Amino acid sequence: MAKLKNQNSPSLSRDDASKITPDPAAVQADTVPATHLSESVESKPSMYIAHMSNYDRFEAIRRDMWEKHRWSIGTFIHQMVNAEPVKPYDWSIKTRARKLSEVIAPKEVFEKLSPYLSDGLSEIAISSLVDRIRVEIDQLSSTDIGLGGFDPETSPHELDIPRIYNRIQGAAPALCKFLLALLEPKYPSQRDRVEASKGPITIITVSIAYAYAPKTYNNFPVLLGVHLHSMGVKRRTLSVLAGLGLIPSYKTIMRKRAKLAEIGKVLPFLICVLLFLL
Repeated sequence: MAKLKNQNSPSLSRDDASKITPDPAAVQADTVPATHLSESVESKPSMYIAHMSNYDRFEAIRRDMWEKHRWSIGTFIHQMVNAEPVKPYDWSIKTRARKLSEVIAPKEVFEKLSPYLSDGLSEIAISSLVDRIRVEIDQLSSTDIGLGGFDPETSPHELDIPRIYNRIQGAAPALCKFLLALLEPKYPSQRDRVEASKGPITIITVSIAYAYAPKTYNNFPVLLGVHLHSMGVKRRTLSVLAGLGLIPSYKTIMRKRAKLAEIGKVLPFLICVLLFLL
């Protein structure tokens, strides 16, 4: 079994089970010029210090980092993702940043950090998520998904509404994952959470995409507005829904309605929509 380092050890010695003190023999090593530091370290490899609690080990490393390098934990993390490599085989900034991200990512670590996130860090996290979701939204304009621009020549049956959620999820996984987490019920439910969230996530995604680029993602809102008008919904109600961002304005609905050669080809499509969302 590994033992504590003896008095010849170049770094730390333990006086008792809880106190760690610098070894006097290490004082001279602390004054080694920076230009000869790498040779000194390579010629005197360190020995493993066994039988330390996690906290004792953390404190030993923290004090050693400050006493020998005058670096705080904050400085260490800053330089970990900013210091330029000196030698060709040194870790690149990208590699170090990825490894730091992997350390923070586990749930048990992030849950400890999240209550103390600064406003600046929260804004950075939100901005990063927004940038990622916007990239995904740009992919939703594909005709294969069905959320792109309104085309009166496209048959409603080609949109395949019952599987539109699967196509949205394939093109925008981060957005769907975020919305699914946000829509998690406050109280336990017997319902299948994913299945119950498909309709809300679809209509929320449609509204977000339509607000993001109204001319690019107006297919679903236009067809929904035309259907509601054909079912006798009053202009005032349509204006309220338009104000909520669910459908275009009344004038736009009437203009698009005029472009449809047959209003009958829209109705079966929207019946499928309503059955899907219920």
